[in-house]
Amino acid sequence: MNFRSHLSRAFGFRYPTHRLVVAIGVVVGVVAAVGWLNDTKTVSALLAPVYVGVVWALVREIDPDNDWTAIAAAAFAGWWVLQQNPVVSALAVGAMAVSARIMSETTGRRPLVTDLVVVAVLGIGVAYTVEGWVAGLGVAGAMVVDHRRAERRLRIQPWIALATAIGASVTAWITGVELTAGAVSARAALAAAVAAFVLIIRRPVLPTSLVDARRKTPLLQSRIHASRAVTGIVVYAMAVTLNSLDAMDLTPLLVALALVIISNEVEGITRRG
Repeated sequence: MNFRSHLSRAFGFRYPTHRLVVAIGVVVGVVAAVGWLNDTKTVSALLAPVYVGVVWALVREIDPDNDWTAIAAAAFAGWWVLQQNPVVSALAVGAMAVSARIMSETTGRRPLVTDLVVVAVLGIGVAYTVEGWVAGLGVAGAMVVDHRRAERRLRIQPWIALATAIGASVTAWITGVELTAGAVSARAALAAAVAAFVLIIRRPVLPTSLVDARRKTPLLQSRIHASRAVTGIVVYAMAVTLNSLDAMDLTPLLVALALVIISNEVEGITRRG
């Protein structure tokens, strides 16, 4: 029995940028492993190559026209983890990347019911941390946004989204997640709010990339805009639910959003000039 998915996409090593991100992941992985063996780094540093991958995947979905944005964000994320700085759950970031893909529709195909069920399980499963719970709700929100924008709609999709939101909250409750985690970091909340506001009010430049599908149809500007806006909102929600002591965890995501905003403005100026 062949596995079918309209959300999955092959990782093509023929693309130089794909090989570059793998090289970055290998380098940071080796550095982390050597440091751990020499007792100069903790086990958490071994997450560096994983973080490179998930941050790269997220940025590729919300800024598909500019490869350098995702590379720069991934490299910074790897460096940040190597410095043994705190980060939000890699699974939560992965869930955000999947949510962005659903909204951006970068595969060029409508998700299957089985795709949505798998994504729902992911959204429910990552909710064992504060940021994971927010990401799980983001998954549900992404399904709703996608359903509203789709020409061919699955009637069951809103119900799967509802089940995801409820399931994520149940997971958070069972695992003892404190959804109101004390004092919020004003700086992190302000930075996330500004990023979310800009991503909401500023339309992305008209995409030039083609979706990864047989028909090679172009990406829709409105979908990229929705994907960026919801991602910004999710990061802001994380900022206002994390304890102030955990505010630095969001740094790689805030840097990634800043790079996307800068990329969009530079691209707009270049096209007008």
